[in-house]
Amino acid sequence: MTNSVETEMNVPLAPVVYAKGGEVYATSRDVAAYFEKQHKHVLDSIAALISQEPNLLRAEDQGDHGSKIRPMITTACFEEILIEVAIGRGATRMDRAYAMTRKGFTVLAMRFTGPRALRFQLQYIDAFEMMEAELRNAAAGIDPSRQEIDDDKADWTERREWMKLISLGYRTGGKALAQRIWKESSLPQIDPEPVPDETSPAGLLIGFIQEKCKVTGDPTAFLKARVLLTSARSYAQEKGVVWPGDRRMSLALRHLCAVYADPDSGAKFWPVKRSDSGYCGIRMN
Repeated sequence: MTNSVETEMNVPLAPVVYAKGGEVYATSRDVAAYFEKQHKHVLDSIAALISQEPNLLRAEDQGDHGSKIRPMITTACFEEILIEVAIGRGATRMDRAYAMTRKGFTVLAMRFTGPRALRFQLQYIDAFEMMEAELRNAAAGIDPSRQEIDDDKADWTERREWMKLISLGYRTGGKALAQRIWKESSLPQIDPEPVPDETSPAGLLIGFIQEKCKVTGDPTAFLKARVLLTSARSYAQEKGVVWPGDRRMSLALRHLCAVYADPDSGAKFWPVKRSDSGYCGIRMN
């Protein structure tokens, strides 16, 4: 964790970014405030991303997240930091947070949903781009008021960035997430009604949980594992998807709960063993 310290801000009227070491960052607390989400839920979402792809975290901060697997990406997007938080009467405390690059923010924002989510995402990306342009201009000694923009080159650069984002989305969230990013991009819409990828165990379970279950994070909510699997098998039959087998799906469910968070609330569910094994924090609709 870096020793750099950022001061907590009130809910911002505009996206908050800052420059450090020639690169532009946002903090998880500022992002949470702008998207009107609880900071702990944003931290959980970042932790889930790092669990899926450890190389998203700066190498010296990886700790137990370190992976011997060949990395999918070569650039770290998140860095653990400390933020000074006012707690009243002039007192403060240091809270854990993340600093993130534009790529890190973009990957994180894929998980944000709601009627204003896309607009907020684009506004934050605009803030990153404006700060990055200021840094480039300062380094090159360019007066922004005299700079001419090549529209064709800018359009090609935008498309290339969207393709990189779609590729990263496919690696971290599968076909369904990649299709969602494509639909929100400026690229030609070749599939206006994307169909979720439910051919893999993880894809099938995600579709089942989002349609048939509610992840509440409530420890009093409990479902037996066999009830979940039986209901998931019925869901697969409804969708015309071949059931991969109880054992394979049981393992996939256990792995999924370690990284899955409800897209709206950030709530999670987890395995427990009572008189019968099952999962807390989840219920059937």
